[in-house]
This record gives sequence, C-alpha cells and structure tokens, in this order.
Amino acid sequence: MSKERLIFLDNSWCLPKQNSLQNALSRDLASLDYAVANNMADYTQMISAGLGIGICADFVVDPSDDQLELFPLEKEVTDEIGIVTLKDRKSPAADFIAWVKERGLPATHPVTK
Repeated sequence: MSKERLIFLDNSWCLPKQNSLQNALSRDLASLDYAVANNMADYTQMISAGLGIGICADFVVDPSDDQLELFPLEKEVTDEIGIVTLKDRKSPAADFIAWVKERGLPATHPVTK
C-alpha cells in the first residue's frame, strides 16, 4: 500500500486509538503520503472523491453508503478500526482487501465476504 495516499482525521475528531495509529504511521514512515481532514464530513468526502484511503472507526462510515467499504483491522469493546476504500476501485488497498477475502485469511475478527 506504499502507493496509496492515506486520509487522516484531525486529532480533535478521532478516537485516541486512531490518533495514536496516525501518529505512529506518520512518524515511522518518512515517505508516507497523507492528507488530514478537518472533520468527519470532509474525511468521508475525501475518500468518496478517490483522494485516498482512510483509517477510522466503524461509526465514521455510514453502513448504507454503497460506495465505501470498511475492512476491519481490530475490534475492541467500544470501537473498530479499519481501512476505508471505495468499492470496486482498482488500487493497491482494494487489491489487498480482495486478496485477504479470497483466501479467507483471518483478520482479528471476521471479514464479510
């Protein structure tokens, strides 16, 4: 996914766990291409416009939005963090998600096929 731009959510809008992950990625990956959305509406619009993929909690993505797909990474009692991509868009992230689903590989919790 090194060829993907990540869309981060401003730290005043995201969960502490998401903020920690965003900070770690930007700190540890010097060549990371990312943009920061100032609020949740901008965040989902940036992803919907194809400007990049997001990392967010499940409540940020409207489950009735048929354009976006949340690929879960981790589940806890109060939040679910995942990769958000446009459905049916060819990209390294979409290819990776399809590869995991096709092989039935385990995530930390089940992935919808």
